[in-house]
Amino acid sequence: YNPHLKDVFLGKNKFEGTIPLTMLNSVDIAESIVLDLSFNLLTGTLPGTFQKFDQMDIFVQDNMISRVDQALCKKRDWMYGGVGEWGCEAILCPAQTYNDLGRVAFDTMTCHDCEENQHIGQTQCGKKTPVLTEKQILESLYDNCNGKYWLHQENWMNTGRHYCEWSGISCDDAKSIVAIVLGSNGLSGSLPTEVYSLPNLKRLFLFDNEVAISFDGIENAKNLESMVLDSTIVSSIVGIGNARSLTELNLRSIKLTGTLPSELSNLNNLEKLTLSNNNLNGPLPAWLSKLNKLTTLMLENNQISGKLMAFQYYEHITLLSLSNNKLSGPIPTQFLKKAYKDDKVFVDLSGNMLTGTLPRELSHMNRLSIILKDNKISEIDAELCKMNGWNDYDVQQHGCDGILCPKGTFADRKGRASGSATECVDCSKTNYMGSSKCASYSRVRSGAKQISMKYVMIFTLSFFFPIAVL
Repeated sequence: YNPHLKDVFLGKNKFEGTIPLTMLNSVDIAESIVLDLSFNLLTGTLPGTFQKFDQMDIFVQDNMISRVDQALCKKRDWMYGGVGEWGCEAILCPAQTYNDLGRVAFDTMTCHDCEENQHIGQTQCGKKTPVLTEKQILESLYDNCNGKYWLHQENWMNTGRHYCEWSGISCDDAKSIVAIVLGSNGLSGSLPTEVYSLPNLKRLFLFDNEVAISFDGIENAKNLESMVLDSTIVSSIVGIGNARSLTELNLRSIKLTGTLPSELSNLNNLEKLTLSNNNLNGPLPAWLSKLNKLTTLMLENNQISGKLMAFQYYEHITLLSLSNNKLSGPIPTQFLKKAYKDDKVFVDLSGNMLTGTLPRELSHMNRLSIILKDNKISEIDAELCKMNGWNDYDVQQHGCDGILCPKGTFADRKGRASGSATECVDCSKTNYMGSSKCASYSRVRSGAKQISMKYVMIFTLSFFFPIAVL
């Protein structure tokens, strides 16, 4: 209820059905009204209930309207006085005609003949690319992705159930789709790009499906926030940079090759980016430092080389994983300089070729959990060995060993002492700090009791054959 409402702009959406007879009922008739309902899917008659307004400019072109109530064609002051000049055609061109505006707006303008146009107010002659309803887009998804073979397809294509009740579909209070969650569901074929035209879509989760995905038209997904597409078929990420509203993007295990795609630099709102388990190579690009809203960055298990970036502008980071790449050189003294000191931050740099000293400057983070095993690190600044909150308080218990085992020792899987179960064990074959493997060993450091070779064999086998965990 707003009696002083003057301007209503609802054009270029996907509103369906007829225009309600009660629309604008509460608005004062003395007001001069602008109503834009153009480029929707509205049907039926432009209702005569609007005749109560003496001053009205109404834009309803490119719908599927069949007629204008004749009472509106007598409102001489409507459409900037155009109705007084050209009658109904000032509101909408008749059926089987068209022009660029879908109406007459000046003396030299006419509605041109076009037999193909069955609705009034059209701006093109002949068939246009149809604007699909949300239900039609889901039906296209089902057909294109072989829905009859899906693992979960409850209520899909059931005319007795609203599409908001179809398995994997979530809607808002207005029955508009906000989420498509069909991960690990046996999808195949190709994702129809019309999905990006769903006006309120926020989450698209299609992970672990043999479905081909293109980003053509993704600029239409104005509200899309989260896309989880790991283990799908993505032959190119061209276009992804147009998804400016994204805050989460997961492209894990999609066989990406080459350097980190620069198109990702356009996604300034990203908070979570996962590109792990691909074949990416080359150095960490400078533009990556500009994505400073990131809380999660996962690039592990690639072939990324060159120096470790400092990420000094990452204020909100809580998870940074760069393990099992080919990064070399020292850890920068400004590494994560702006990370909040009392946030719990997890960093995995293991399995690279990092060298030198773990710098004192990292001490500004009180709750850092950092995995550095299997690099070529030679020293830890002594100040870091006093960081009691590091590595879930393992540093409080083990000192420097809670960060990295010394040269000449190792700790199975972890490369550091942890809790009461994992200690650094002598091994003359390790040349750097933080080794997680040794061909043979015979005793625990710091005066601990001797371990027999039989125990060694059992201990080693028990950790190497199960699935490795961090």
